[in-house]
Amino acid sequence: IYKISFVYLSTTEVILISFLQIRVRKIMADSFILSIIFPI
Repeated sequence: IYKISFVYLSTTEVILISFLQIRVRKIMADSFILSIIFPI
């Protein structure tokens, strides 16, 4: 039971981390494009 729950938690953690990394990269890319289009 503990092993199953641990594996479940770790997989959800990995999915969340990868999702956050994708979002952060998208935000960084968007801001980079914006800085090229509208240099401040």
